Amino acid sequence: MLQRSRQVNHVQQIVEDNNLIRKKAVYTVVNGVDNVLDLPKLTLQEIRDITMGVYQLKLAPRYTESHINDDNYTLQICKDRPNLLRVKLSSRHSSSKAYSLWVEYSTDDITGWYCTCKVGARVVGCCAHIASTIWYLGHSRWQSETVGTCRYTEHIVNAKDIPLETDSGSDSDNVIEEE
Repeated sequence: MLQRSRQVNHVQQIVEDNNLIRKKAVYTVVNGVDNVLDLPKLTLQEIRDITMGVYQLKLAPRYTESHINDDNYTLQICKDRPNLLRVKLSSRHSSSKAYSLWVEYSTDDITGWYCTCKVGARVVGCCAHIASTIWYLGHSRWQSETVGTCRYTEHIVNAKDIPLETDSGSDSDNVIEEE
């Protein structure tokens, strides 16, 4: 950690020096994750080494699931740097905010990252946006079984959809008196 804390975020420098935040023409949109085949397979331990802990790793499945089918979740490859992936996604706290993040990789490893969120420039650990992207593209998509998360919304019933029961008795007939 001490060694990483002395490093500068070289991906942030690449993005800012080349104005990659604003330029849309330098990216190719990737349709589907299978096209990003050269992103390395990662173990959960390798992802823990990137995140410097398990907190972001625990958030990753839910965060990914909530964004993967979202129109605001787009994968793009930089034309000038084919080993630089850009992902645009919305904030999990505010749907009006969107972030761009970059992941630099080689055939064997993730070599750097940068996100436009408040903590996205750190090199000791990473933000939840980067962790979820790395987890999904580097680990989850390679698994034979999909990792399921609980969808509580499937079990919620809207009260307006429940038909009213018409009872001939009054409410007082159903009251249970305490002794």
